[in-house]
Amino acid sequence: MKTTRFSKIIALNHPMIFSMLIFIYSTTMWSQQGITKSHYHLFNPTPSHLMRDFSTDRPDLTESPMTLDAGHFQLELDGINTTFDHDTEGGQNLSSRSTTYGGVNFKIGLLNHVDLQTTFEIQKIEIIKDRIRGIKSQNKGSGDLSSRLKINLWGNDGGRSALALMPFFKWPLSRIRSPKW
Repeated sequence: MKTTRFSKIIALNHPMIFSMLIFIYSTTMWSQQGITKSHYHLFNPTPSHLMRDFSTDRPDLTESPMTLDAGHFQLELDGINTTFDHDTEGGQNLSSRSTTYGGVNFKIGLLNHVDLQTTFEIQKIEIIKDRIRGIKSQNKGSGDLSSRLKINLWGNDGGRSALALMPFFKWPLSRIRSPKW
């Protein structure tokens, strides 16, 4: 079968093929850097003397390209987190406040360069005010559950730069929905 430029472009746009290419590229990068932790995984943990420093990932606040070492667990908790917003675009006058109590991020190191994260908000309160119409909406409940896979491409164990991919899936468990004004 003759391969055309068009079929090559389609192949790169397919998520599975793209993921495999990233994996091959990233394992090549690690072997070129001489990193010897590639044989550690979830069931063969990285020894403590080879572990890198912990790096926090507070969803929507900070995201680090560094992954958790293979075979280790990390729990991050956010006590109270409040966000304020005021939107006057398009003639609107909306103000909102979102307060989260007990934001949780649980991480598992799957490989030296891959970790799996699960994030959840225990309690969330959102207040939205439309100052033009005089309408106020308040919603309470638990937040959505998100699953994220962080894949470090380079710089996990040092270097001048680092890069990671983080595909995620949000499980819509929350009953909190923005009003449709």
